[in-house]
Amino acid sequence: NGLNNTEDYDEKTCLRFKAPRGIMLIPFLPVWWGFVFATLLVTKWDIVHVLNFHSILPSLIVGKLKGKPVIYEILDVYEETLPRVIRTVCLGLDKLFMRLADGIIVADEAQIAGIGGIPNHNVVPIYDSPPNAFRKRDTGHPGNQVKKKFTLFYAGALSGGRRLNLDKVIETI
Repeated sequence: NGLNNTEDYDEKTCLRFKAPRGIMLIPFLPVWWGFVFATLLVTKWDIVHVLNFHSILPSLIVGKLKGKPVIYEILDVYEETLPRVIRTVCLGLDKLFMRLADGIIVADEAQIAGIGGIPNHNVVPIYDSPPNAFRKRDTGHPGNQVKKKFTLFYAGALSGGRRLNLDKVIETI
């Protein structure tokens, strides 16, 4: 989450801590928050690029303490997997964090609507798909294109509680 000077940007600090997934992770979040907070506090950096909800709180606090910008990238909305009451509270907190961040990165514009709007004027969608992924190879003859085998790779957690819409993706393909 913290980026050092460009000459040593590939330096990594890891917390080797095995924690459960899903709602069982909640009691372990303070351990992670303490690690992120302490690491950002003692590390020299110019900007924090935060990935997802679980790291935003300590990053915002240290960012404000050091007077440095915080960019919040929302790859997934974890609140969807939580029970309704906890989901409502977490989404409210997430929207507060979005408001406090200096900028927001989302995967696409549809994610903004899926979240119910983002309370930040500096929102940028960054697509991670190559622009020519669906282009067919031309054989030189009109109407005679070679169809190659198509492979779909989904890089995410396959969970029954998440609305993946994989059925719609497969239907579209």
